Amino acid sequence: MLHLLIGLGAISKGQGGFGLVSLSGLRHKPGMGQGDGGTGMQKIGCLHMRIWDGRNHMGVPVFVMYPAQAEFGDLKVGAHHIQAGLNAFVQGGNYPLVIISHDAGGSRLDHLALAQHLAASGFVVAMPEHFGNHADDNFLDGSTRNLQLRPYHLSLCIDEVAENGILEGCVNRDQVAVIGHGMGGAAGLALAGGKLFNKLNKPVPVSAEPRLRALVVLEPQLVCFPEHALAGVDVPLLVYQQGPGGPLDQIPDQGKLRRGMSQDAGSDGFDRQMMGEVTDFLQGVYQKRLG
Repeated sequence: MLHLLIGLGAISKGQGGFGLVSLSGLRHKPGMGQGDGGTGMQKIGCLHMRIWDGRNHMGVPVFVMYPAQAEFGDLKVGAHHIQAGLNAFVQGGNYPLVIISHDAGGSRLDHLALAQHLAASGFVVAMPEHFGNHADDNFLDGSTRNLQLRPYHLSLCIDEVAENGILEGCVNRDQVAVIGHGMGGAAGLALAGGKLFNKLNKPVPVSAEPRLRALVVLEPQLVCFPEHALAGVDVPLLVYQQGPGGPLDQIPDQGKLRRGMSQDAGSDGFDRQMMGEVTDFLQGVYQKRLG
């Protein structure tokens, strides 16, 4: 059954894409963004890896964050700072996998705050940098090729991350969620059963991902989905979107639809406003499956 929760917020475009300035009803975890005792330490590990797409003969860099055995402080990753240990020992477990897909022209590091929060909450989080559609090389933007590669590479991440030497045996590859921003949202909807179409209104063949259990989309790029193209989407779905739902309104089960409105004009970044709600949503989906 589809569970569709829609939060409508005031959206501002800043560095790295859109930012949600506020959503009402978001629940932040106590001490969010801090470690045990408010020390700034976190039991989080991280690693850099590259998955290989043998079909298309290309590599895709991926940054991964995960629950770790020990606490770690500040680590610089690119221009960003996180609380994590590079190549740290994973805390033993069987963790759900969340794949975060950045928007067109973005970066695998665009949603680090959200990834850190999810890793601290018991998820393994993989963030691929999409070939030909990132900040340093965006030549595939708007192309049919991009529509084909994005969802395929998200699926490739599942097994590649699960079989990484540091994480091997600790990733539940049957409990997968995708969080997609913009074009990442379109790729996630395609993996959930949506039918992508290119600029010429021709269908783009994409295989749905049977291991996908939940989907979160942030201002998804919906121009790729004409009328009824999302009729096959049937996973729990959390949507943050400004304006009308468009093809999202045609998803068959609208029984769990919820709309929230922005109340505050103060901006603290999209991730930071919705971290608690996204985490609760994903945990609820997995707990329901286990229960």
